[in-house]
Amino acid sequence: AGDAVAEQARDLMQRGDYTAAHRLLTERLAANPADPHAGQWQLALAKLEFDHFQRFAQAFEAYQKLRTDYGAVFAADTDNAYRFDLLE
Repeated sequence: AGDAVAEQARDLMQRGDYTAAHRLLTERLAANPADPHAGQWQLALAKLEFDHFQRFAQAFEAYQKLRTDYGAVFAADTDNAYRFDLLE
C-alpha cells in the first residue's frame, strides 16, 4: 500500500491548494507522529513552509523537527541540511 496522505497532499499542491495540503500534513503528523510515513510528511511540510509560503521561521522549525525526529529522512537528501544551515 502506498502513502495515501502524501498522495492526497501532492494532489492538493498540484491544484494549488497549499493551505489545505499544509493542514492535512499538520493534522496527520499530530495524530500519527510514529507512522512509518511521518518523516516524509514532515519533509513535505518543511518544503511547503520554505518554498511556497516562504515563512522561514516556521521552515526552520519544520526542518529542525525533521532532523531531530526523523533523522534518516533528513539525512537522505543533502538539500535538507543545506536549507537547515541556511535558515539557522
